[in-house]
Amino acid sequence: AIYNGVGSCHNIVINESDDCAAVDWNVSSLLNKVLNKPLIKTLLQPMVEATTSVFENAEQESCVEQIIKVSTGHRNRPLVISADRGRGKSSALGLAAGMLLQQSLNHIIVTAPKSSSLDSLFKHAQQLLAECEMQSNTLHWQGKKIEFVAPDELVSNLPICDLLLVDEAAAIPTPML
Repeated sequence: AIYNGVGSCHNIVINESDDCAAVDWNVSSLLNKVLNKPLIKTLLQPMVEATTSVFENAEQESCVEQIIKVSTGHRNRPLVISADRGRGKSSALGLAAGMLLQQSLNHIIVTAPKSSSLDSLFKHAQQLLAECEMQSNTLHWQGKKIEFVAPDELVSNLPICDLLLVDEAAAIPTPML
């Protein structure tokens, strides 16, 4: 879910487990609705064209587009991503994070029950960010970063960020979310 006003983060994306209600997006209708708006078209079209080959499937591409749309939009509404295992949810979070660093964001925090859960997220972000560097669970690129923060540390410290991505949310105790 992308939330506004949680701690000092502008937005949050939560990737829930496969047993939660699914959100289904239609790629062609999304592109027609979203990319035909002048500002969104200007921001998203180059990213969609440049990264089409990195997507595992149409659903993942649509998911990345939704993450970008919600995280750059003005309404700051939550976005919950839910799909069966192996559908590319964590990869989509990484691709979206990489694209958002390329475009405008400076600091993205990712959280999950354990840092090793984010291997796929970081791998896919690295695909898009030439000459990035990983240092102790933080990906650095051109003065910007994608940083892992454990859920308990996130709740107790409320760090400042542009976007908070929550992966494997079903394994995080509900009060922490």
